[in-house]
Amino acid sequence: MNGRSERRASPGGHGAPPSVSAKRRWLLWGVAALAASLVAISAASQDRPRLIVYLQTQVRARALEAMLARQMPMVDVIVCGRYRDFTKELATSPEAALSLPTVLRAHGLTLDLKAVRAGQESEAYVLLSIGKPVDKEHFPALVVGAVDLLGRDGTADFVATLLGLESPPPEIKYVIKSEDLLPLLQFQSAEAVVLPEQEAARIKSLSKLDLKVTPLPTRVGLPAVSFRSEASKRLIGPLIIALDAETQSKLGVDAWH
Repeated sequence: MNGRSERRASPGGHGAPPSVSAKRRWLLWGVAALAASLVAISAASQDRPRLIVYLQTQVRARALEAMLARQMPMVDVIVCGRYRDFTKELATSPEAALSLPTVLRAHGLTLDLKAVRAGQESEAYVLLSIGKPVDKEHFPALVVGAVDLLGRDGTADFVATLLGLESPPPEIKYVIKSEDLLPLLQFQSAEAVVLPEQEAARIKSLSKLDLKVTPLPTRVGLPAVSFRSEASKRLIGPLIIALDAETQSKLGVDAWH
């Protein structure tokens, strides 16, 4: 009994349990290490460059965002479906923004990377109407439907430019996305709708309505990218250029330069 008592009481024995203060030191060290790791992870996520995308495409914003993110894993990609969301994200100073030149220029942004399709940097726009084309003499009095690309005032000026008018038409019916344009014609809410020629051809192929096309005099630039700095251009630019053919097609482009 005395021998066992002596071994339990001996502070220098190899079988002695660690002291409370030693356990506390190990616990504090573990907490500190975990905190340091979380700080490092948080800092790393904040350092990721951001690309803001605002385009009218045939895929939903979330689907396009996922396609881009898979091919640019080191970039935070945010795809906006509405102009107001784009302006909100743009106010946070992202490293890059991808949209139509008209939109980028409206915010004073440069066109650092331009898209090409079928050898062209721009595309034609048209009016789509039911039954017969629109007489150009009627443009100033036209009730026209349009995607709200630049906010109400900006879009009105954009439509006026497309129609070759000095001031916007008296009435514009605004929609959020291009697939909402056809119902404006079906329910006679608008006499015609304005949209890219390629999109008009797609809608015509899907609809049984007697849709007629009226060419417009002004072409619109294909998507472009603006970078906040040369560093962001060197980092994000090559990733956009290297996107696969399917993704480029969803963006409505063939290549970039």
